[in-house]
Amino acid sequence: MKPIAGVSHPMHPIAVPAQPKGWAAPEQDWYFTFGTGQRALAVVDSVKSTRKPGEGFPLHNRYVILHGTYDDARRRMERIFGQVWSAMYATADDAGVEEYGGLIELVIT
Repeated sequence: MKPIAGVSHPMHPIAVPAQPKGWAAPEQDWYFTFGTGQRALAVVDSVKSTRKPGEGFPLHNRYVILHGTYDDARRRMERIFGQVWSAMYATADDAGVEEYGGLIELVIT
């Protein structure tokens, strides 16, 4: 994996550069992967939209692509999957999409 030069975030494999005030962060596709044993959050109560960790379908061998700035993509991923994901990458190669046997994309609309 080729990290982005700059300031590292704890618990995260990508380093994000420190930028001057007023600088607009670039948008790009970001790749998010899941770990073995991780499962989607299942909807427990559709009226309240409450979700319960570990009750949904398995997420291993899958990845998600979200477009936006680093921070926006990460926030969106956390809104959708909570803490149930493993890593964020800047490219498909870094994420191992082909290297690990052709991961399956989960399309988020």
